[in-house]
Amino acid sequence: MAESTGNPELQVNIGGDISQLQASIIAAENELRGFQAEIKKTTDTGKIAELSAKIETTTQRIAGMRQEMGKSAGATNQAVYA
Repeated sequence: MAESTGNPELQVNIGGDISQLQASIIAAENELRGFQAEIKKTTDTGKIAELSAKIETTTQRIAGMRQEMGKSAGATNQAVYA
């Protein structure tokens, strides 16, 4: 335990959250590559529309997770340097 200085001690455990986000991003990127490979092989316009929507949704999900990871990393830096 840290020696008491009279100041409250701040402990943050964000490493697990970041690791989980990284794993989720990798999984989503793999899924995205699968959709992209599949769309190149099909000529069915209905399937192309469906895959295009999945690609767009997955791309947005990845962007959101990356943004969240950036916020988590920023929070970690603030906690460390506070």
